[in-house]
Amino acid sequence: MNIAMKKTPKIILISIGGIVGILVIAFGLFLLVHVQGKAESFEVNTPDAKHKILIATQGSSFKEDLLQSLIEEIQNDSLYVKVIDVGDLGNIQPSSWDGIILIHTVERFNMQKDVAQYLKVTPNLSNVILITTSGSGEWETDEFEVDVITSASKKIEIPNIISRIKEKFYFLND
Repeated sequence: MNIAMKKTPKIILISIGGIVGILVIAFGLFLLVHVQGKAESFEVNTPDAKHKILIATQGSSFKEDLLQSLIEEIQNDSLYVKVIDVGDLGNIQPSSWDGIILIHTVERFNMQKDVAQYLKVTPNLSNVILITTSGSGEWETDEFEVDVITSASKKIEIPNIISRIKEKFYFLND
């Protein structure tokens, strides 16, 4: 057996190892870039307003733009809006709200865990709308009977998302 034939399996193994290493690093960088931040809590108007909306979201540039545009569009004196991070959903009583908007991203092809847990323990999802961002903008859940709007994180989609939210919650058009 000549030397070239002895080195061929080693070269192939080293090449495969290098490719796997590059893929692992690339996947790690992808996850790092797409990590969702914590959303800042705030309120608009007072809790004694005629209607109450809870918005639970995650921190990302797109979600912050969506949130700001939505609040500008729906803000009026008869509406109380409370914004929280999705990680704080465990403290929320669904019956206290006329509408609940859950804005989250798909994580490794699954619904964000705090959102999924909240939906599991919420007996009536008729006043809930799920805004889901995914890379393709096509992900949906079969696990829950809830209104879902799925979108890629593209600013051009914001007016459509807001319009669909306003269709669901008629009182936002006051």
